[in-house]
Amino acid sequence: HFGQKRVGIASVVSFRPVVRTMASSTAPTRDQAGDRRWELVSSGGPPPRAGHAATMVDATTMVIFGGECCPTGEAKSLMDYNDTWKLDLPSRTWSQIHTHSKPSPRSQMAVASWTAHMIVFGGGLQGDLNDSW
Repeated sequence: HFGQKRVGIASVVSFRPVVRTMASSTAPTRDQAGDRRWELVSSGGPPPRAGHAATMVDATTMVIFGGECCPTGEAKSLMDYNDTWKLDLPSRTWSQIHTHSKPSPRSQMAVASWTAHMIVFGGGLQGDLNDSW
């Protein structure tokens, strides 16, 4: 990575998958190609990043945590984040979530959602982490 430029992206897009119409209750007949498209959901919000984790915590809220970015654009200036942001999908607005405690800065971690909670495991910060939050 050293000497290479890295650019983070701070936008969210969604993809509408193939929708099948039914001629009867048993057999799909055709794809509606017009329903397949990418759509910009939101821009703004958190700073650009890569290696972050995202999960849906309920039907309308996506939460992201951590990640990494190069403030100067150089890979050797890579820094990890430990901030948390939520995207309200109906209003398409971001807001930062401030907490009293939080995991250390990291990227490339695993997450899962459980009853409106985001569970974070591991990741990396100058070595591998094996903690759960």
